[in-house]
Amino acid sequence: MASMSYEESRNRWRVQFVGVDGKRRSISMRGTRSRDKGKSKAAVLCSNVEELIATVKSGTSLDTRLLTWLESVPKQQYKILLESGLVNQRVENELLKIGPYIEHWLADRLESKKSTIVTWKNAQRNMLEFFGPEKLIRDITIADGESFERWLRKHEKLAEATARKRMQICKQFLSSAIKARIIRENPFDGCKVANRPNPKRQHFVTTEDAQKIMDACSDAEWRCLVALSRYGALRVPSEPRQLRWDDVNWSENVLYVHATKTEHHEDDGDRVVPLFPELRAALNEQ
Repeated sequence: MASMSYEESRNRWRVQFVGVDGKRRSISMRGTRSRDKGKSKAAVLCSNVEELIATVKSGTSLDTRLLTWLESVPKQQYKILLESGLVNQRVENELLKIGPYIEHWLADRLESKKSTIVTWKNAQRNMLEFFGPEKLIRDITIADGESFERWLRKHEKLAEATARKRMQICKQFLSSAIKARIIRENPFDGCKVANRPNPKRQHFVTTEDAQKIMDACSDAEWRCLVALSRYGALRVPSEPRQLRWDDVNWSENVLYVHATKTEHHEDDGDRVVPLFPELRAALNEQ
């Protein structure tokens, strides 16, 4: 068991416990200016220490929440936990391996959009395939980062913009490892991650070309999708999937569109699209 006490004269909280070696140890933390003087934070520390003790005694593995918490523990506190035997070398290595580390990174962000998580998981798959899940993060060198970048383009055969985005996410994984004091520098710092448009893929679709495509469509739904993309500039398929008939204002001749991709912007991702004759006709056909 662990216990906590408060030293008012020093404005410090102290969590005491008995380590695996039978020695009594304590972890202290400075009180805060909050109403409870940091009692809630000390209680979290005390509770987590008790869970570590229970885990060691039962011989079970640490759950994702505890492993994620250990990543944020201050260096001095972590050292005490390590010396007491509550965090053994096996657990420490689990925090340093690519496989478990990224898994914990993703588990801590489950509230993110599904499409974002899918993008993250693609980058995770690439890193695990190239480095292997047992690779220690601190053993990845700048040369490894460059090799991975070349492998990613050759193996996955991605467009330049997609490859850069994938590398940007991998770099983001390891940037968090720097904050967790697992590594001092990011081995992906020298890799190309800035978004760069490809002019060769740009093509202006004329109204004549758009009509030919619509004429070749098998039904009204496909014709409407073409009209929404060509005349409404909607992102297909994500934005049309969210459309409802309430979004169509026939009297004002406009269409209200919400983009989850840009909802973090000042306009919350909402925009108004004019109902051009071609678009209005396609919607009327539904």
